[in-house]
Amino acid sequence: MYVNLGDKLKTLRKGSDLTQEQLAERLGISSQAVSKWETNSSYPDISMLPVIANFYGVTTDELLGVDITKSKEKIEAYINKMFELYGDWKLKEMVDVARKACAEFPGDDELQYNLAWALGQAQNVIRTKTENLDEAILIAERILNNSRDTSMRLRTTSLLSYLHHWNGDDDKALEYAYELPGLSQTANYLIGRLGLKKGEEKIKYARNQIGSYYRVMSENIRILCDFDAPTEVSDISAEDRIGVIKSMMQIQTAVFGQDLLFENFSAMQCCYTIAALYLTEDKTDEALDYLEKAFGYAEKFECYDEKSCYSSALMSGEKTCERSVYSQGAYQDLLCEFTDEDSAKKYGKLKNRKRFKTIINLINKRVNQ
Repeated sequence: MYVNLGDKLKTLRKGSDLTQEQLAERLGISSQAVSKWETNSSYPDISMLPVIANFYGVTTDELLGVDITKSKEKIEAYINKMFELYGDWKLKEMVDVARKACAEFPGDDELQYNLAWALGQAQNVIRTKTENLDEAILIAERILNNSRDTSMRLRTTSLLSYLHHWNGDDDKALEYAYELPGLSQTANYLIGRLGLKKGEEKIKYARNQIGSYYRVMSENIRILCDFDAPTEVSDISAEDRIGVIKSMMQIQTAVFGQDLLFENFSAMQCCYTIAALYLTEDKTDEALDYLEKAFGYAEKFECYDEKSCYSSALMSGEKTCERSVYSQGAYQDLLCEFTDEDSAKKYGKLKNRKRFKTIINLINKRVNQ
């Protein structure tokens, strides 16, 4: 079953300067069993393999003579293929590749994690939302129960929060979210706060973090200033909300540069939020102006060069993000905003306006290209 396992076990034992009797005593087995293993007369029970591997400080793959380098290369190739398919929005094919990878390497947590993630992204594409998400949750929970790797456990906990949210269970999503470290306990915060990077590395690190912190800030500002922010909780007037979002967009340009690149998606969302707020004050022309701007930002998002770097003084040299970070494109987001039964109500005052119909027609044309 295991080619040259006996020779491998003998080499490891002698390398640890142990006799067969001493090893048997440490493992709680008979010396006769050790002798049979090393002569390939019998093999360790499968439950003993992790014990033996941990004892010698090797992996079970190394113990069994698996070529780890080739395995890692193949696993990496599978993951790269998955993200390539995701970038092309071929979600069924992406899940198929993830399943094939897991079948070949069933014990690899990274591939199991990526299968759960893929199922989450494909929630409404290849099967019903519930079937995909239920399977993804089971996989993620299994990883969380079995993995000892801190990084994997944190990533899986975060994924479970997303999966439960997409599955309509925000209470469970919040439960997992609270298991993650707060901002002040993260590496991103502490490295900057304590000045743990020096010289050129310090500048590079600060630039890298600016984009992340801006996005966190802008997401929360949009929550406070969104059209749907409940008036019984938020006392910010529509006029003030518009002013805050416009100011935030000016900061966005200062941080990322005039071309914005990946941030065009966020700018698009800011514009249609401003438009909806203008409509609460019956300012239809201003609303239409910002809906046209939203479409303009969508156009820029869909065609920016993903290999480009930001042009601002703050982010100079920092690479932009790939469009595939968002689970849908800008045109699809706009179409959903204007046609979804609930969100479309905001724009009811514009349904007979020629400019609005033109925007809808342009979006539909782009989506169907």
